Amino acid sequence: MNWVKHPCNFSRSAAMSEVREKFGAAGYGAVWLILERIAEDFAVTPKKTEPDLCVSEKEWRNSSGLSAQKLHDLLEILQNHGVIATEKQENRIRLKSAILAQLLDEWTKRTRKKAECCSENPRPEETREDKDKIIKDKDKSRTEGHSRIREELSAVLNRHGLFSEPERARRIIRHMEQKNVRSHGAYLEKVLQKNPAFDPEEESANSQQTERGQGPVAVGEVLRREGWTGRGLES
Repeated sequence: MNWVKHPCNFSRSAAMSEVREKFGAAGYGAVWLILERIAEDFAVTPKKTEPDLCVSEKEWRNSSGLSAQKLHDLLEILQNHGVIATEKQENRIRLKSAILAQLLDEWTKRTRKKAECCSENPRPEETREDKDKIIKDKDKSRTEGHSRIREELSAVLNRHGLFSEPERARRIIRHMEQKNVRSHGAYLEKVLQKNPAFDPEEESANSQQTERGQGPVAVGEVLRREGWTGRGLES
């Protein structure tokens, strides 16, 4: 946590009143020195479910600025009032403070909640087999898509009797497969109704001829086809 909420009446609580009566303002400051040390460790250890810290008694004395006896007396008062729970482990002391969980800043609360959700529902690690399966599924889907398109196109070609010209039919299928349309069969049906002699090869040749023939010569040719003759066209 970056900081903790500090209740305005904390110094007048039963626990702090007893601490101040026995140790004065220095005792009150020592309490916060201990709480801040526990909170700081809680902030950098996201796996912890409650604020606690286990260090040597000497470390706690250094953090609070108290002698061994005063530290012992202070912790006894805090434990009696439920502010801090003390647990001795060989030559170390674990101090837990449940109240710090209630005094978390909002940013730390959101961060820890998000971390807990991720730990409860961890994203499964993707194995090599999983990746291969994804690739195979995509290939299968793509193949099935092509098969469906070919079935639609073949049905239309069959209705129009175009399988009697297998090469032309294959050209039409290859050409239509490249179209980005909702229904390839319906699209081909419209094309053939409009132009029963449709052939992608001829369409491509005509398109290239048109591109090469653009300009004065092409215009003159069009006019001649329309019956316009004269000296101006021969020049």
